[in-house]
Amino acid sequence: MAESIAVGKLTKDRIQDSIVTLEEMKDREILQVIEVLQSIKNSYEENKRKIKLQVKLIEETDIEIILGRKSINQKIVDDNIKNSLDWQKVNELIANILTDNNLKKIKENNDTKVKTEFFELANWLRENSQKSLPIDKIINKYKSIPPKLPFKIISSVITNTDKDNNPLPVTNPLYKKHTRFIGLKFNVECFENKNVTFYKKYIKTDGSYSSNDKISPKGYTNSTTASINTKTKVINLSGWGN
Repeated sequence: MAESIAVGKLTKDRIQDSIVTLEEMKDREILQVIEVLQSIKNSYEENKRKIKLQVKLIEETDIEIILGRKSINQKIVDDNIKNSLDWQKVNELIANILTDNNLKKIKENNDTKVKTEFFELANWLRENSQKSLPIDKIINKYKSIPPKLPFKIISSVITNTDKDNNPLPVTNPLYKKHTRFIGLKFNVECFENKNVTFYKKYIKTDGSYSSNDKISPKGYTNSTTASINTKTKVINLSGWGN
C-alpha cells in the first residue's frame, strides 16, 4: 500500500528499506523462539549426559556393584533424567514466547525449514515434558491456525498417468488395477510469485502411508515444488505409483 502511493525514487527506496527491516524483525522474533526451544532441549540433553556419566563412573568404581552384590536402579536414573529440568518454569517460559501472535508468524513464515524445526522441537517437548498439557495446547492451537497460501484452489482432479506422464483413464471408482501414477491437478487463482512446496501422503487401506526411505520426506510420501505467479491457472502435482 505504502509503495503504491510513494512519490519519487528516494521515497520508494526508504519505504522498501522499511519493509525489509520489518521482515527482518519478524524473522528475528521467530528465530528467537526457535533458539529458546532448542536451548531447553540442549539443557535436557546435557543433564542426561551428565547423569549417565555419573552412573557409569559409579558402575566402574563401586566395589559392591563390581562384585555383583548390588546394582543401579535404572528407574531412579530415568526419573532423575526426566526431572532434571524444572518443567513448571519451562512451561512458564514457553507460554511467554509462544504467544498467539508468534504462533501465527511461524505458521505464515515462508521458510519451510523454520516451521519444521519449530514443530519438531515442540513435539520433542511434548514427548519429554513431565507437565505436557501446556505444550499440547500450544501444538493444537498452532495446528488450528490456517496457513497463509499464495493461491486459492478453485477445483481439483485426480490424475492417472504412465511412467512418461501420459494421461491414463480415471475410472469412478478408481480401482488399483487401473492405476499407475496417481497425482493431483489443481485449478487455482494465484496472488503472488513464489515457489511452493506441496507435501503429499498416499494413504493405504490399513491407514499407513506409502513411502520410500531414499526419496520420501520425513512423515510424507513425496513432495513437489511448483513455481507459480499471478498468471498461473493450473498446478500439477507429480504422481506416485509404479
